Amino acid sequence: MSARGHAARLRHDLALACLAILVAWEGLGLLRNAWRVRLDSLLAAARLAAEERPARQSFLPFDPDYGPFLEAVRGATPSGSTVALFVPETLPLYTYQASYVLTPRILVGPGRLSEASYAAVYASRAAPGIPIPLQVRKGNLFRVR
Repeated sequence: MSARGHAARLRHDLALACLAILVAWEGLGLLRNAWRVRLDSLLAAARLAAEERPARQSFLPFDPDYGPFLEAVRGATPSGSTVALFVPETLPLYTYQASYVLTPRILVGPGRLSEASYAAVYASRAAPGIPIPLQVRKGNLFRVR
């Protein structure tokens, strides 16, 4: 191979090495920032009382009022009670988040209202029963039996 070929090959290899270093550096920066955000979140949650953690973590980006609603329902219903949950069916996240925050309460769907002691209604729906006032913008709680 000529001197000119060696120089071209060396420039090519050097460019690939620089590109690999740049990609690795950027990748490490992304990972470092993601871990830092997660660590900050975990440290903030660790400073909360154990009973506040699920509700504080339930503030969902698509519906910021849902977390306070679940927190209010949790505070107004006894552990182990059965709660019929009326939430928008368009996103399963509503039910998933409620099952996490309202544990150890038993959640049932609106079709099983006869089995429930309470009906937690999010948004502007109504349910049969005696209203229990909640101090939240969206949602109502009803004593069914």
